[in-house]
Amino acid sequence: MPETRRVAIMIDLQWPLKYHQEIFAGTQRYAEHRGNWECQLDLYAGDSLRTGRAGAAYDGVIAEHGREQLRIGAVARRRGSRAC
Repeated sequence: MPETRRVAIMIDLQWPLKYHQEIFAGTQRYAEHRGNWECQLDLYAGDSLRTGRAGAAYDGVIAEHGREQLRIGAVARRRGSRAC
């Protein structure tokens, strides 16, 4: 079996927005299909990536598109993660 990939999902599910729920559901279906994704809801993954906090390493980040997420994507790439 391939190595488990840790993926941070930066989508706020507190807001009653259907597309947030659909994005999350789609990531979970894909993770189940892949069989090697460990998805974690982490609205503050950007903070973890910027500070290099131990134990918060992600192989990828799934987030809404915006300026802050673009900065997070740049930090993730520098740390070897993939921004999705």
